[in-house]
Amino acid sequence: MADVRPFRAMRPRPDVAARVASPPYDVLSSEEARVMAEGNPHAFLHVSKPEIDLSADVDLHSDEVYAKGRENLDRFVAQGVLFREARPAFYLYEQQMGDHVQIGLVAGASVVEYENNLIRKHELTRRDKEDDRTRHIEALNTQSGPVFLTYMARPQIDALVARLKAASPVYNFVAHDGIRHTVWVVAAPGRRALQSLHGRHFPPRPDEDHGLQPGREGSGGTFPYIIPGGGVGALHRGAWRQGEAEVRARLRHVPRWRLVPAHRPAGILPRRRSGEESRRLHPPGQPPGADSRHSRPTAFAFHPTTIEQLMAVADSGKMMPPKSTWFEPKLRSGLLVRPLAE
Repeated sequence: MADVRPFRAMRPRPDVAARVASPPYDVLSSEEARVMAEGNPHAFLHVSKPEIDLSADVDLHSDEVYAKGRENLDRFVAQGVLFREARPAFYLYEQQMGDHVQIGLVAGASVVEYENNLIRKHELTRRDKEDDRTRHIEALNTQSGPVFLTYMARPQIDALVARLKAASPVYNFVAHDGIRHTVWVVAAPGRRALQSLHGRHFPPRPDEDHGLQPGREGSGGTFPYIIPGGGVGALHRGAWRQGEAEVRARLRHVPRWRLVPAHRPAGILPRRRSGEESRRLHPPGQPPGADSRHSRPTAFAFHPTTIEQLMAVADSGKMMPPKSTWFEPKLRSGLLVRPLAE
């Protein structure tokens, strides 16, 4: 993107940041979120999945649910769990999952750059998910989580980020899943240097209006986490099905394909479920080996899309189907939030 802008984030006090930080709303069911937030009134899940504070049979898309999210956000602010940054800033957010480390810039950005295709599109989204998050943003008047963006790495930007992260972070903790989360606040002059490098390396075309008003802090309109492509984690996608018996029944219509035992590919599926065993969908023409007939929960793990393939699709003007990719590690919700009101 050509133009990135600092903004006044809403974020947790350092002493409660680890308790506030929560998995993204779309990787947990309502019941899983309810269990995870139990006994933790500061968990951001009370804002991102507010149905956990209502009856189990509530309509997830009812006005009551979105109003509860706003109520909980206001409560966090009133209690001092979340506070508003005094001055506009950039933020660096680093995650470490095993040997993999990724760090990205959190900033304000232009919706017009997206509309004009300076920010490329790579994957279609589901309308029900779009409508849900739109209503959530409108009810809270706040963007509760950043948009994930990536670009081909630029050595000058990488070098500057490495220098900036030598400062003391405002957050540094390991979450319950073993992933470390570290956040730095970047004020001037690092802020100005980051703006200059992004403008230099990702200039708009001469006929392109990037949509940001010169001199206005935080006037971007959206709220991305921007990471160099070489640092992106897994792009796998797993697809759950009802059970192995159902899958086998469907395979009767696909002659000679078989499910056979296989090792579970490490890191592909977001969590292991009770009774889970891995199966490989075996094509015809090769001995299928053992063929268990027991009914068990079943998932398909697809061959991962590379970041180069993803960018090639976006640059060609095409888009992949919804849910084609699964990125890990996941950003924690609640560490950095963008109120729409300045």
